[in-house]
Amino acid sequence: MNISRLRLKEIIFIILINIIIFEYLLSFVHTLLVDRFIKIGVLVLLLSFYGIFRDNWKNIYIRRITYIYLVLIVFMAISTMLNFSMDGLIFFIKYTLKLVIFFIILYCLHPNYLSDRIIKTMILIGVIFSLNSIILWFSIYMGFEPDISIVSPERFIRITKFSYLWGDLAYVSGSGFGTMSRAVGFFEVPSRYGNFMIFPMFVSYGYYVLKKRNIYLFASVLCFVTILLTFSLTVLLAVIVAIFMNIY
Repeated sequence: MNISRLRLKEIIFIILINIIIFEYLLSFVHTLLVDRFIKIGVLVLLLSFYGIFRDNWKNIYIRRITYIYLVLIVFMAISTMLNFSMDGLIFFIKYTLKLVIFFIILYCLHPNYLSDRIIKTMILIGVIFSLNSIILWFSIYMGFEPDISIVSPERFIRITKFSYLWGDLAYVSGSGFGTMSRAVGFFEVPSRYGNFMIFPMFVSYGYYVLKKRNIYLFASVLCFVTILLTFSLTVLLAVIVAIFMNIY
């Protein structure tokens, strides 16, 4: 396959992967119809890449993971049938689709075809999210009051304060140390945001150790500061435990 064409297909593949990942993670799209159109449309487009980046099925570890998840799907199907309800069926379809996306990524990411761009893309997104959250947090601390729109999204239960520039503002508090804001970005809750930031933080630090480039250390520190600003104790404990496990 021509290198330039392969690179273009790789970039399109990465864009599609990120669209569907963040459509599940973020609260940016509020309408159910648009949300479903994006998820189904991107999934169909991803399926077209299976014939381009494949051969991972020969890997014994990937085959084992596949068998484990197939057993999981079977048990989910049995549980859904034994306790049948429309809500249960919807959840079964929803999580099965997520597993299908996981398998597409697993079987397509062959090291002989794809570079590490997909990993570096997640680091870049982590840095962009971090800068956005850190700027907002310190601006709020200094007395800045962002423009707020009250939205009642179909995809989520609660009515929230939202900004398409800053994200969910439900966790924004007053300035100073009296009431502290929590970084949440475009995620539903700060803990989910912190969980997401763990990946770019550790991966960028790994790149720093391997390549000795300060830009990766800077990215890791930014993500770590964002995790601190979520004030999520469970996420912070997970980070501390992971750091100690790597040290010892």
